[in-house]
Amino acid sequence: MAATLATAIAEGAPGNTVTLQGSGLSAGVGASVVLGGQLLLSPTGAAPTYTGTLTLDATFASTSVSFAIPDGATTGPLTVTASDGSSATCTLRVESQYLQAAEYVGEGIDTSDLATGELDQILRDASGYVDAYVGGGDENVAGLRLVQSVEHHKFRPRKGGPPRFWPWRRPIVSLDSLVFITSQQIRTQFNVSQSTSSDVYLNPELNYIEMLAYAFGSYVLLGAIETVGFSANVVEIGYTAGYTLATYPLALRKATKMIATELLTYRQIQARGAGGLDLVRHGYQQYKVRKVPFAIPDPAKELLRPFVTRRLA
Repeated sequence: MAATLATAIAEGAPGNTVTLQGSGLSAGVGASVVLGGQLLLSPTGAAPTYTGTLTLDATFASTSVSFAIPDGATTGPLTVTASDGSSATCTLRVESQYLQAAEYVGEGIDTSDLATGELDQILRDASGYVDAYVGGGDENVAGLRLVQSVEHHKFRPRKGGPPRFWPWRRPIVSLDSLVFITSQQIRTQFNVSQSTSSDVYLNPELNYIEMLAYAFGSYVLLGAIETVGFSANVVEIGYTAGYTLATYPLALRKATKMIATELLTYRQIQARGAGGLDLVRHGYQQYKVRKVPFAIPDPAKELLRPFVTRRLA
């Protein structure tokens, strides 16, 4: 029987276990789950592409397959291959979730009526609010989870020193590539290895990358870079930044819990048929349901303030 999946889109976050229903999903030699569309950086200075793949550890049954989403995974096409060689595909949307369902306790909210997986979805929604707040709505900021990114920055010589670049995401875990772009066709790859002689300096505490003056001068003399000012003067930075599932800061997890509690409270108000009222009292809180749209609680904002992205134009 050929492998089939019952869904076209699945959602999850690092740390989640996703179970897909289907048929013909036989286990055995050759059975695999592969996530495509992952960032692939070229070591030759060519443009990065999203053609990389990530093989996920999976458990097969005849009508389902389960797998855990690892740190660093991003949204992409998922291919499930059965032991008979047949395969089925769907899209896996990878989102942020800074708090697992088992960690959401002690908030005074009854979650016993939630369907399986619903609390995880609410926590992902809460984490989405976190991402929007700390990223200022910038699409280049993929949240605070561990993700590899590529960004383009304008090259600007710095008075009194070599140029520095401040990536949008933090904390920086590793610098994976740095390319000076002269034109669409001319790209100069810099050596970013921190274990051998390098052309750049990475400061993970202050979160900046510095292009060393002697290295830049060498590339100019070699003719790899045309005269600055008569070229595109764009620097493409490939880097990995963010926190792993096991190292999400306490403040980040607390803020997510507060936002999730707010979302659950609004949900309970609606479930009780009180959503059309102007004013609703829920425990010690008072909600102006019609007049005030959902907002991140101020205590959560205070916890998130140190994580807010400061993008330099």
